[in-house]
Parts: sequence; C-alpha cells; structure tokens
Amino acid sequence: QMKFDYIIGNPPYQAAKTSNSPRALPVYDKFIDAAYEVSDKVMVITPARFLFNAGFTSKDWNKKMLNDPHIKVEHFESNSQKVFPDAQIPGGVAITYRDSTKEFGKTVSLFHLMN
Repeated sequence: QMKFDYIIGNPPYQAAKTSNSPRALPVYDKFIDAAYEVSDKVMVITPARFLFNAGFTSKDWNKKMLNDPHIKVEHFESNSQKVFPDAQIPGGVAITYRDSTKEFGKTVSLFHLMN
C-alpha cells in the first residue's frame, strides 16, 4: 500500500442528488477514512455537522470522530460563507487535523471549542 507523509484536502462534501436519492448524501466521511488509511497526518476542511453528531453522516462515524484521541479541531467557523462565500453549509465548517502518532484527547466537542 502506498503511504504519504501528509494529506491536506477539501474533499467533496456530498454526492449529487439522483432519482434514487432525492437528498444529497455526504461523501466527505469516505474520503477522510481513506486518507487516514494512507497517511499518519491528515488535515481536512469539511462540514462541521459531525461535531454536533448531526447531519446525514452515519451516527457511528460521527461518534468515531468525536471520540478519536488523535484528532483536534484547528478551526471552526459557524458561518460557512466566511470561508466559502458562495456556499451555505448548515453547521459551518471545521478544519481538523489528525496525527495517528499523537494523542490530543477527546478534543472534538463544541463545548471545548467555544470555551
């Protein structure tokens, strides 16, 4: 398997709506999981809904992220238009950093972010 020193990304947030799926389903979680498989250090900007255990990503995936001691939130912006002026992303956006060689504790709670 190929390994990378670092991955920095802005993965696609959702799949296109189809006749079989009237709602645009999230895909960024798949990209994050794949990045974690090929690098110890990954920084991504994604919708922040998972921080609230909200949205359409799997609740199990959200919990995995919220409890991963190797992840920290580098930046949280509740108003996504400050980052992406042409997009409204409910719940805002988060820049997360994961380093599988370090432990940051359970840092992905919004209580920590806002206090």
